[in-house]
Amino acid sequence: MTALTNNYPFLSILFSLILLLGLYQIGEIIFKNKTIYRIFSEISEISFQNIFISVNFILLIFYPLVLYFESVLIINGLGYFILICGVYKILNSLINNQKTIYALKIKKFESIDHATVYFVMIFLFLLSLSPNTHSDSLGYHFTVANSIYKYGKYPLDITHIHTLLSGSGELLIAIGLLFGSEQFGGLVQFSGLISLFGIFKKINNKKKYFFLLLSLTTPVIIFLCSTAKPQLFHICSSAVVFSLYFLNYKSKLQNREKIIKIFISLSILIVSISSKFTFVVSGTL
Repeated sequence: MTALTNNYPFLSILFSLILLLGLYQIGEIIFKNKTIYRIFSEISEISFQNIFISVNFILLIFYPLVLYFESVLIINGLGYFILICGVYKILNSLINNQKTIYALKIKKFESIDHATVYFVMIFLFLLSLSPNTHSDSLGYHFTVANSIYKYGKYPLDITHIHTLLSGSGELLIAIGLLFGSEQFGGLVQFSGLISLFGIFKKINNKKKYFFLLLSLTTPVIIFLCSTAKPQLFHICSSAVVFSLYFLNYKSKLQNREKIIKIFISLSILIVSISSKFTFVVSGTL
């Protein structure tokens, strides 16, 4: 099976956006679980965490399946399921006359820092849609993703040693390649910043957007947003897990819910480590 949109840049971006909306829709389904909803609502507005929770859920479940069963049907089925969810999200929003992504809804700005955050986020979003020219991404991230998309398995070619450094993150890049959407990997990395935005938005501090700007305008963020390298999203994942334990000062969770929160936190960290082993350092902290 060949990619659908190899030669059409506009369609490549379009499919990437539809797939991103598919992740958003899957996140909405996951958050129908009241316990998971309560856990994340303590630190953020839930709409900002939809893509975050769906990406972690997909990598946690499907990475072992692709790794051990090596079937192209798995990646094809997952890819088309996400695409269908994205189309459903668009149609449902049009029918109900709602905003497609609440996280991008602009209200009255609270301060100049607040307005600047939106400007920077839009800039980084557009940057994530740019063609991938990063040598590391082209050198082995896309090579591994191409093998997953074509053959349903991770490559074991000893003549290309860098491919042995791959992890779970290439799975989502492969889904993008299934539809000829090389930008999908970059959009997934950018979505980690959306989850951080939701957390800062919840914080009751007048300087919260100033502190967020310090993070967003760090030069390395520009580099990471312009690539499909599975790193920025998982950096944000560590920050979300940190927030679950240090920003919920008035937690009203029951003991059972606290145990579930521990399980979810460990699962998120496991996904990050499976994507890039160096996350074992931040995960341990």
